[in-house]
Amino acid sequence: MITLALVSALASATPSPAPASIPPADITSPGIVGFAFTFGLALVCVLLFLSLTKQLRKVNHRAALQAAEDEADNAPDAPDGPVDGRPEASR
Repeated sequence: MITLALVSALASATPSPAPASIPPADITSPGIVGFAFTFGLALVCVLLFLSLTKQLRKVNHRAALQAAEDEADNAPDAPDGPVDGRPEASR
């Protein structure tokens, strides 16, 4: 009984929708300022992405050089003489 009274009270308490008034487009449009800001922001992002790519390539190149240098430092030294025991003149 209480739920029926609550449902009927809530159903009758809803307001009727008011007619929507749509403002003119010249007031709601962002205009040239909004376009310029969005274009500038996109341009800055593209330049930042290009700079980031350049920096990442530098880091990768330096890491590859460092890895090659570390590998050369850790490699066993080559023998001073010929590998197969024969003198170099007889080859």
